[in-house]
Amino acid sequence: MKPFRQVAIVGTGLVGGSIGLALRNKKIARVGLDRPEVLRKALKFGAIDRKAGNLKEAVDGADLIILATPVGEILDLLPQLAARVPPAALITDVGSTKREICRLAEKDLKNFIGGHPLAGKEKNGIESADGKLFAGKNWFLCANGNPAALARLKNFVRLLGARPMVVRPEAHDRILAATSHLPQLVSTILAATVVGLLKKETKSIQAFAGTGLRDTTRLAGSRFSVWKDVFATNHLEIERAWNRFAERVTQISDVVSHSRILERRFGEANAFRRRLE
Repeated sequence: MKPFRQVAIVGTGLVGGSIGLALRNKKIARVGLDRPEVLRKALKFGAIDRKAGNLKEAVDGADLIILATPVGEILDLLPQLAARVPPAALITDVGSTKREICRLAEKDLKNFIGGHPLAGKEKNGIESADGKLFAGKNWFLCANGNPAALARLKNFVRLLGARPMVVRPEAHDRILAATSHLPQLVSTILAATVVGLLKKETKSIQAFAGTGLRDTTRLAGSRFSVWKDVFATNHLEIERAWNRFAERVTQISDVVSHSRILERRFGEANAFRRRLE
């Protein structure tokens, strides 16, 4: 199977930069497109070989184009690529939602395969990029009816150290709403609630915070700018997941003094946690 010779990485932040770092010494030319100050860092860190000044320059000569920007920017870029992408080039993305992206790509791009690596950090930017970010992690791919292109992209994902998994866009968004988007909301709201409860002791929170609070609010360090488009493009599934969670919270508030019911919930949670370990 023919390997990729040149990859265009549109967006060289945490994920795009990590892809570039993972490709070092892989005999694949790496061209980056981002803001000038970000590209300077990406070049300095060794995440790219060459920086491009615009989209046309970035994709020229590329046989793989990776859109590693926030979801909203991916949706803006897809129509622009239709007139600029080389005919034989394969296009993919790393967006955290897939339904709207794949639906839009179907209109104009025959060589597009939606993707999403289940890897990340609460801190973003090229400064946090890591060539081992994808090692052992699942990388979701949405088939486009081209088995040869899908097989080629699977091999590329394995080259990055990840495990390719094929999934339908609708199933991806429904499941990720529960396993990723809901946890982000819960962690964020938990942190905001703690601050609200302890306004008078704000300066003392750090002294009283144990590993439990630190662990459960780790995701609260994520920036809204990163999640804004995720909520906008998957709001129906996220609302469904949040409403189910809110129902459980309301039930617990009504029975917080009933140890038998709480014990049952702890048992369910313990069993779930063991499956994740």
